[in-house]
Amino acid sequence: ETPEMIAVRIDQMLNDIPDHRFQFNSNREKVEAIHNVMQHLQSRARQSVDRMIQHIDNIDRSRG
Repeated sequence: ETPEMIAVRIDQMLNDIPDHRFQFNSNREKVEAIHNVMQHLQSRARQSVDRMIQHIDNIDRSRG
């Protein structure tokens, strides 16, 4: 997909959000903003998985 195609999809998604406040000066800015959000969400997901693994490990150790 080209950045323009991604920008069009983002526009379509934003149309589904009533009264959204996202303002982008260009398609490049829009794509970069979404990319940054996706990286942040990916990082948060990894942290959540790591916490779940640690929790499971702690339960396993306590049952010994």
